[in-house]
Amino acid sequence: MEEQLSLEACPKCGSPLRPPLKTTGRQICVKCGWTNIKRESKSSVKSDVSSTSKIESLISSWKQKISFVNELLKLNKNVKYGLASVIGIAVIGWGSTSLYFKHQADSCRTETKEAIGKISEEWDDVMSRAKASNRLNMQANISDLQHIKRKVSDAKWPQCALVAKSAVWVGMQSDINQLLKFAGGDDISYDKSFAWKIFADEIKQITSSGETNHSVNSEDDAKKAVEALFIEEINKINAQMEPLKQPFSEYESKSNQLSMSLYDQQRNLREQYKDVVSKYTDLQLEKTKLEMDKLLL
Repeated sequence: MEEQLSLEACPKCGSPLRPPLKTTGRQICVKCGWTNIKRESKSSVKSDVSSTSKIESLISSWKQKISFVNELLKLNKNVKYGLASVIGIAVIGWGSTSLYFKHQADSCRTETKEAIGKISEEWDDVMSRAKASNRLNMQANISDLQHIKRKVSDAKWPQCALVAKSAVWVGMQSDINQLLKFAGGDDISYDKSFAWKIFADEIKQITSSGETNHSVNSEDDAKKAVEALFIEEINKINAQMEPLKQPFSEYESKSNQLSMSLYDQQRNLREQYKDVVSKYTDLQLEKTKLEMDKLLL
């Protein structure tokens, strides 16, 4: 510290001065307030405080970014980063989330593909063979289909594909049930279950974006999601059937009133209502199949 000269009297008012302070060498006139060392201005002090605050804020921000990177590396165990990569991610900051989500999407696509394998081709091949078989040879085809279904069910499915898994299980069981009915002597039309459409939509979405249309946490939640889609489809059919109910009931009533001897009148009546009857009965069959498949969940 630079040595200050000691004054005996105040140069401003002439009053006696006390000896200078030992720590700062400062002298103050108690009468007029004169001092040989001026205080730092408040603005200067504020400026220093402001600078300190900015530095602390910057340090805090960097700590948050580095903490985020550490969490990212913990979650993403399959990816190894060097020090340079970590520094690069920290500089980019929160934009690094895109790396994590891209990896998640790629994992979803890869794991779903591994779980499914060539299920569609295998299943369609056996179904084609089954449709061309007679009732006596149907059991062998049913056994093959049950084997494929078990193989798919036992495979490890990623969380993003749980809805697809639940849907494909219903679709497979529905196909098998139809073949069992045929083997038992019933005539069937081999209508494809609505569950196959849900499955196809899910796989298409996963393949294109690596994400699911319906985010669920468990297989039970996945079943509920598939069931909700079935209910939504049934409600759509109910809406289509509603305006047809009255004319269809009218047709049934008039048809029942005619005796078998009045064949021509019955034929004319069928012709008159053929569009309504055809559309209504088709919708009834479609609705019944949806309700039966929904019970598989």
